[in-house]
Amino acid sequence: MDDCKSTLEDLERILESIKKESGGFLWRPKKLIRLEMKSTEIQLLKQQVNAYRQTLHLLLQLINVYISPFIDFMFTMLTALPV
Repeated sequence: MDDCKSTLEDLERILESIKKESGGFLWRPKKLIRLEMKSTEIQLLKQQVNAYRQTLHLLLQLINVYISPFIDFMFTMLTALPV
C-alpha cells in the first residue's frame, strides 16, 4: 500500500509540474510540450498503479476463497448449538 501511495504521489508531482505555469504567451503549447516530455514517465507510473490494483484484486479473491468457508463453518457451528 505504501508503494502505491508513493507512486500516486510521484504522479501528482509530475502533473503539478506540468500545470504550474498558467497564462502568459503560448502557455498551452508549453504545457503540451511539458506533458509530452513526461509522457513516458507518466505511462510507467500508470502501469505501476494498474499492477498494484491487480495485486489487490487477487488478494481480495484469495481472502474470499479462504475466509468464506471458515465463516460459513463458524456460522453453522453457532446455529447448531442448543438454545
